[in-house]
Amino acid sequence: LTKWFSKSRDAARIGALQMMDNALQMYMASHTTLPMPDSYVTVEYSWEVLAYQWKFWEWVVSQIEEVKEAPKDPADWTYYTYLITDDKKEYGLLAMMEWNSQTAYVW
Repeated sequence: LTKWFSKSRDAARIGALQMMDNALQMYMASHTTLPMPDSYVTVEYSWEVLAYQWKFWEWVVSQIEEVKEAPKDPADWTYYTYLITDDKKEYGLLAMMEWNSQTAYVW
């Protein structure tokens, strides 16, 4: 039964990633840059900023018309990770899966 619940929650995570991915693609079709996370951590290499990372939460959702509410992980109700490149033209989304302890991401 635990295995079934884990797989069910993983399916919900994949669905949330697909929804966020679709919404961000639609957003980029009508805007020149992606929405910037409000409280971000910079991802740097050799003192150069490569990306900005935080959560796909209410601030980001407020910028995207296609999403009405920020999705949360079905197990612990935390927001999914959202990362954008320094030019704000590419993004990544991250979810931690339960089954086989894998990481699912969209880039």
